[in-house]
Amino acid sequence: MRRASILILTATIVLIMAGIFLTIFLTQSQESFQRNVFIETGGVTRSTLEFSVDKLVPGDQAEYSINMKTETGGSFRVVLDFVTVVDGELKNYVDVVISYGGEVVCEKSLADLLAADFAHAPIVNCDIESGEEVKINVTYKIDESHGNEMENTRIDFNIEFTANRMGVSDGQN
Repeated sequence: MRRASILILTATIVLIMAGIFLTIFLTQSQESFQRNVFIETGGVTRSTLEFSVDKLVPGDQAEYSINMKTETGGSFRVVLDFVTVVDGELKNYVDVVISYGGEVVCEKSLADLLAADFAHAPIVNCDIESGEEVKINVTYKIDESHGNEMENTRIDFNIEFTANRMGVSDGQN
């Protein structure tokens, strides 16, 4: 009887510890998928968001949220320019979906997004209330039909984020 109690107590402690470690791991993983950008009230905000995709396998997907906030509300034109840092074959297997407010804004292959220049980069038009935080979600996924040809591949890239308050020139047009 005593042995069974010790066994149950040990199993309970192990399960609690596993739960704590899993919670810490998931919390840290979710935090790494967040990119925060504070939009300047003066009109144009630029930020470089660094990404590395190397652990996706066929059928997987990862979602990153770009959280935007501004002190004064307004309408913004947000350009997401994808720029290669370390080229890799993985770009040929990754599909990207960009959404805002529950609507899909852009759905293309990562290779196509990296090949586009600033003038052809995805654009998201956002209406942000004063103090409100809004999210642009960028989802990366690999179709289940891909197999071993993408094993041990990776791609490192930046998203050059530019938020331009409507009616204010960003100097790039």
